[in-house]
Amino acid sequence: MATFTSYGATINVPDKYAEGQTINAKEAAALNARMAEFISHRIRASVFPDLNKGDVADETLVREAQARADELVQSFEFGAERAPGEARVVDPVEKEALALARKKVRVAVEKSGQYPGGISKKGEEVVEGQYSYDRYLDKVAEYAKDPRVLAKAKQIVKARNASSEEDVVDL
Repeated sequence: MATFTSYGATINVPDKYAEGQTINAKEAAALNARMAEFISHRIRASVFPDLNKGDVADETLVREAQARADELVQSFEFGAERAPGEARVVDPVEKEALALARKKVRVAVEKSGQYPGGISKKGEEVVEGQYSYDRYLDKVAEYAKDPRVLAKAKQIVKARNASSEEDVVDL
């Protein structure tokens, strides 16, 4: 049973669903919609962190996003905070450094011209003309620890925090 408090009143919400229970089409649609919403947030945060409103993802990012979505659907479990084995990054500088590193490695792969197939999907065999996903992750992790990247990430986070403080309005 779940509870919530509103205006000082604690409300009990009895469980409606139990393991093994059959659900109807509308309930299945609602659960699938909730899962899709969760996955869309994960994709935006992990694959499109460098894009802004109005930007359009290139083909490499689209392939990466679809591969990540397919992976998340397969491992999705309600109540789990993240995909199995995936570490949660909460430090803002580390998050920013990872975002900078992902962008830098993707751009380097594209500019090299050696990998017209882009970055392979996680867990799939690398075909000719593709950059290995595992190698991509290793390069991202390596680059994110580079002192220059960390310094840039600190600068970005500091600027972001300063601008949000300026947006506060005295009432």
